[in-house]
Amino acid sequence: MSNPAVLNPHPGAVVILRGISIPLESDVGSAFVSDGARNQERLFSDQRLCEKYGLTMAGWAEIAQNQAFRLAVAAERERRVWAAR
Repeated sequence: MSNPAVLNPHPGAVVILRGISIPLESDVGSAFVSDGARNQERLFSDQRLCEKYGLTMAGWAEIAQNQAFRLAVAAERERRVWAAR
């Protein structure tokens, strides 16, 4: 079993999507982190991410600077790499 503190080093961290505070640990937050990982892997464009989550490009740029989000995306990318092996 994985250690949730490793996958989410900032428990309680949130992002604002469509004006609503979304915990990264929630189902929507987890999906957003997964899509953020796909975005970094160039499988999901910035435009598509913004359309899906109702973000402006400025809002997306702000979220991308969020340390908790960046760390969660990095952990998701690492998980995806190891799962593919």
